[in-house]
Amino acid sequence: MNSFALNSSTDINLFKRRSSLFKPTLDDDDVLKQSLSAFIQSHREQELTVSDAPITWERLSTGYRIVDFQVDRTEELLELLKVHYFCSNHSCASSTLYIDSNTINKYQKFILDLISNSNSFCAIEEGTGEIVGVAMTKITLTEEDNYEEENRVLTSKDVFNVLKLEKALLKEAKSNKKYQFDKYCCIHVVCVKPKYYGKGIGTSLVRACLSKAQEQQCPLCIGIFSAGPSQTIAQRFGFEILAKMPWINVKTSKNKNNHPHVESSLLENSFVTCMGLLLPPNKDINRISNKSKDESTYGQNTS
Repeated sequence: MNSFALNSSTDINLFKRRSSLFKPTLDDDDVLKQSLSAFIQSHREQELTVSDAPITWERLSTGYRIVDFQVDRTEELLELLKVHYFCSNHSCASSTLYIDSNTINKYQKFILDLISNSNSFCAIEEGTGEIVGVAMTKITLTEEDNYEEENRVLTSKDVFNVLKLEKALLKEAKSNKKYQFDKYCCIHVVCVKPKYYGKGIGTSLVRACLSKAQEQQCPLCIGIFSAGPSQTIAQRFGFEILAKMPWINVKTSKNKNNHPHVESSLLENSFVTCMGLLLPPNKDINRISNKSKDESTYGQNTS
């Protein structure tokens, strides 16, 4: 079985107490601002031709609604991912994504590419309008599914490794004859702010992803889920595991002679999984179980 090293010696609990440990330089800020400005400008006309108001996919009795993502809130979305996603997602935490501002900026460009595909969703709090969660998917044709090599030049080593992990899981999953299609929807990111766990938001975001995929006549939805609770949400919808890799925890310490000492061990019951769900045209997504009692344990985000 394949494995992926979680090789940062930094205490992840530190990031739960402090939302951002890196301080971007002025150059980093300028690069991000320029990227955001160009992105928003290029997509604003496209959005105006569709509608001034985003489509509402679901209203929750807990006081939230799931809507299409609006491009003018891109900066708010990137900040949410930087603070709440990069330091909790295993594949991001295994690299410098959550401490190096340059690397974060490069990964954010990958996120902008996902947004540009118009298959992103936000959970909005009624009354305040605050974005409290986000889901990002991409509709992919199999002949286009070759981003591994082309992204080697465009991204840093750590970003490339995260994408390479996704690629390895997808390749293993698609070897399953049951899931060989020319077109599929891939759930890349589902993130909910910790303050809003247990309110059914993660479940509703995944449901919106499935509804959109079905609307675009995708026969298959694939998701990459990095933690047990998020895998539970997926299984509630009928996803089945197609491929999985155990996380390896690598700890660095010093021995009595003050020399570095590295210990490697498998994280118990910890796997990143690639899960699949067939989407027949007549399948009513809204009838799928909306149990949320287990979502109070939704302590990790999907990738």
